Amino acid sequence: MIPEHYGMIRDLHARFWWYVGRRDLFLRMLRPHLPSPAPWAADVGCGPGGNALLYPELARRWICLDIEGSVFHGWERERASGWGVSYVRRLPLRGECLDLVLLLDVLEHMEEEAPVLREIRRTLRGGGMILVAAPALNALWSRHDEQAGHHRRYRLSGLERVLEEAGFEILDGRYYNFTLTPPIWMVRRLLRILPAGRDRLETDLSPGIFNAPFR
Repeated sequence: MIPEHYGMIRDLHARFWWYVGRRDLFLRMLRPHLPSPAPWAADVGCGPGGNALLYPELARRWICLDIEGSVFHGWERERASGWGVSYVRRLPLRGECLDLVLLLDVLEHMEEEAPVLREIRRTLRGGGMILVAAPALNALWSRHDEQAGHHRRYRLSGLERVLEEAGFEILDGRYYNFTLTPPIWMVRRLLRILPAGRDRLETDLSPGIFNAPFR
């Protein structure tokens, strides 16, 4: 993750269109398979609390883990039953202890997906679920991906194949934010060409006036 994003996420995750829209979508996807909050869940690669508003809806107790300890500074830790610094390929959790894992904007940072997914599968009880979100389409590759340390973007079919090879059954898979794909592609092409866009963080480019329609 880009360190400069930490404060923005803490300040805006409750109302910024990207996070609000994603939370709405994730709840719609999970509720048919998770009609009541699960006993135990983990947010692996939790970052500075951007997913915390989902927690009460999805599970009664949460473990929050991230490789970067500074993400927990100033965070509402009372939302979690436990938290800590951990590398995703070696989680400090016993086997078959979780009912749900969130892996949101994490897999694209990994050089190899298979060891990560095997480790998460180890921690899941029978019938447990994983919710994965990752950036889509190589055509949208941008300096933001480079700033964030991404290794790849995905087609949905490719991400589903990776999960199936790790032993998961696909319950639901979708692209989201699809309507904005053409303008995002155009803006990212311009930012790669224009010197002024070289070091610009993309969150700086989201004007407040469009927050509601973008959502």
